[in-house]
Amino acid sequence: MNVGLIHPYYLPVLGGVEKNLYEIALFLSEMGHNVTIITNQINEITINTLGSEDVKPVPNLPLVEKETINITIIRYNLPFILPYFSFIKKFIRQPIPYSFYASKIISKIAKLRNIEVLYAAEPPSYIALYLTRYLPNSKYLIDTRKIAGIRSNTYITGYLRRKIAQEIYKSFDAVVISNINTLLYEHIKTISPRNTLFIPNWVDTERFKPYNKYEAQRILGIDGYDKVLLSVSRFVSEKGTMRVVKAFEKALKLASNKKILLVLVGKGPLENQIRAYIISKGLNNHIKLMSPFLYTDPRYPLLYSSCDIFIHLPFHHGLSNVVTEAMAAGVPQIIHSDVPGIPSVVARYLRKVSFSISEIAEAIVESIECYDTKKGFEVRNIVEKYFAKKKLLPLFTKILLGY
Repeated sequence: MNVGLIHPYYLPVLGGVEKNLYEIALFLSEMGHNVTIITNQINEITINTLGSEDVKPVPNLPLVEKETINITIIRYNLPFILPYFSFIKKFIRQPIPYSFYASKIISKIAKLRNIEVLYAAEPPSYIALYLTRYLPNSKYLIDTRKIAGIRSNTYITGYLRRKIAQEIYKSFDAVVISNINTLLYEHIKTISPRNTLFIPNWVDTERFKPYNKYEAQRILGIDGYDKVLLSVSRFVSEKGTMRVVKAFEKALKLASNKKILLVLVGKGPLENQIRAYIISKGLNNHIKLMSPFLYTDPRYPLLYSSCDIFIHLPFHHGLSNVVTEAMAAGVPQIIHSDVPGIPSVVARYLRKVSFSISEIAEAIVESIECYDTKKGFEVRNIVEKYFAKKKLLPLFTKILLGY
């Protein structure tokens, strides 16, 4: 079967949506299916159109790329005029001109590659897939199986927006929510109750598992400390990385043991600001910035095993992939923002904190001084039971292919 996976940004795979698409594509190709990943060429026009500053610096990627024999990535350029219509997004919250243009590209590629199943991740992509029905000469897409994927926190408010969303969602064979956010699932179910499914972001528990902590620290060059804290995220405001740094600075003053290290793994527009703050506060010996590893890099799973405490302080609802990866690695202490949408089976194992720097600092100190390794086995079992790739990816594939 020929399958198309659509996403605005398919970058070298670090995590998130790209990780999901990569594993879906790999799994399908191993089953003998041909997979085409349809995405944008990442350049200034794309960034200005979709408003995603966090993908900078702009990578230089080929327009057509073969990942394996059965997986082809096709990247298309956007016309220079599209950014001038970005003001429309202020009123309808989606880059509709982009979706109109993308619908034409999707239609052409689907015909060229004889695609029988199309999965569109994120609103700009699934709106584009919906709009293909209004294109001339697109009758061949009528029988194509179409799946909408919701990964981000896509809340739809207002009577008119909800009616439009209902019209769009009901055109799909299934709407799959992969975001681990119970509030989002209940919200989308009120709009599209017939075909909405929840298949959470999965974790490859065969890769992400407990490794020897001291060996992992040696390999990553962060050995020699009594306690290591880890935070993995994009360096953007939404992820709260600056709060992690400021809370750690305060915790360092409160802690009796000063031989502790915070490792920040990520990239993004706030990187220079974070680096400057670390230098200005004299924290160079206690905070280490590390560039993210590619998802396929064997050192990536070692990150989580190298730490004693994982800290993630986003402002957004729900649970990020990095948290379930840390749980799969058996990290016993996880400090997390007290935000809505976290499943109860996970929430009871998190040390939830408010947005107060003082409260976060106290939580860090308590986690260091009252360290309990037993909880690591329990959080690992939760991931094995509810979020394991070996269970969820085959289920997702059945939905995708209509088995």
